[in-house]
Amino acid sequence: MREQSSFRDPNAHVFQFGNRIFRGLKGPTVARTQSFLESQLFQKWNGDALVRTQSLKKSHLTSVPKNILGQYDLWLEHEKIELITYPAEWTFGNLKRAGGFYLDLCIEALDHGYIFKDASAYNIQFVGSKPVFIDLPSIEPYTEGEPWIAYKQFCEQFLAPLAINSFAGIEHNQFFRGNVDGLDLKTATRILPLGSYFSPTLLGHLHVHAWALNKATSEKFKQKKPQIKSIPSKQLRAMFHSLRKFLNRLQPKEQTYWSAYSECNSYSSSTEQNKHEQVHEFCSRLAGTNLIDLGCNSGEFSLTASRAGMKNIIGIDIDGGALDAAYSRMQASESRFCGLQLDALNPTPATGWRNTERSVIWDRISKSDGVICLAFIHHICIGRNVPIDMFLDLLFSLSDRILIEFVPKEDPMCQGLLAHREDVFHDYSINHFQKALENRASIINVSPLVDSGRVLFEGQLNPE
Repeated sequence: MREQSSFRDPNAHVFQFGNRIFRGLKGPTVARTQSFLESQLFQKWNGDALVRTQSLKKSHLTSVPKNILGQYDLWLEHEKIELITYPAEWTFGNLKRAGGFYLDLCIEALDHGYIFKDASAYNIQFVGSKPVFIDLPSIEPYTEGEPWIAYKQFCEQFLAPLAINSFAGIEHNQFFRGNVDGLDLKTATRILPLGSYFSPTLLGHLHVHAWALNKATSEKFKQKKPQIKSIPSKQLRAMFHSLRKFLNRLQPKEQTYWSAYSECNSYSSSTEQNKHEQVHEFCSRLAGTNLIDLGCNSGEFSLTASRAGMKNIIGIDIDGGALDAAYSRMQASESRFCGLQLDALNPTPATGWRNTERSVIWDRISKSDGVICLAFIHHICIGRNVPIDMFLDLLFSLSDRILIEFVPKEDPMCQGLLAHREDVFHDYSINHFQKALENRASIINVSPLVDSGRVLFEGQLNPE
């Protein structure tokens, strides 16, 4: 079937049949793409900076229905990326990494006589922490003096979102949740503080850019067709390098609370050691190598899971600073770590054209071999009023095998959540939790954590 997001380019559409990803091309895109496939740049990038791609003869495409096969003149097959993520789910560090990666590609492409016609952040995906470019037809031959038509899109989807975080302390995620096109430049200039005007990069690429867009009204376009200025390749290359250096210097304005939690939590050293041991044992017993760490914080236990043999780990947390710390921690591991910045109660929605262009995050995450959910339940069930039964249903939708830490009301963290509100959580008790778990799963192991009232439960979903 055709991917729901693959409609904006009328001459290139992506399909998934079974577990394979194909792209059908027609019209003028075919000759340009065939030329690129024969270039040294493609040979260098293929399987590295560019998702691994091969062209296929129609006779080899037995899994593609004939009525679809005949509509296109050239077929490509791309290596499947298991988890497609969106900028709304990226941390500051990942958006910065993706933007820098894209500019590096622009510089090298220009050196080889090519240019990118799009600057969509969605064209970049992460395999673990490694960025990969997936939209091959958006790479076109460059003509000397040709303007960079993706300039505005780059500013909206990379420069402006990163700038509001670095200069105003406002995260980009909510803007991408509400608009697949990123952050409108006129909105960005209203958000950015006065100090941003003293940055030559932001002054030129955002503030003056937004002013020019505001000035160019639709009536003026009707009166006279705008003239697009020629830009020499030397000047274009200098702009790419300048933007790249600017992105390198950007840092989040403030450290988030949970990014330092592992250094200042309420655990005793013996409790923490016991918890690591239980996580290691759980992961060692799993029949598989894929794990979801829900509420992963700065990745301490993701690293333990990696050492126990988990090769692909998805870490989910609401705190972008904590996730960026997790990425740094996991660099020393041999596992692929993908961090998703999500609010479990308000995750990435279906957005875009007819709410089908971009899908809900839970529809994109394949069921995993296991889930660990540590020191998280109280934030959801007490902090956000979600019943225990509904929370367990979420966990078992992600995996048949879970390891969950129950945090009792007497715990200091729970008491902190209840300090300024009425305790209406009469069902929040270890007895009710255990009964709710037993209604869904076989309890394989119950392990009280030493020096703590907390308990680790290991459950295996009951067959239907």
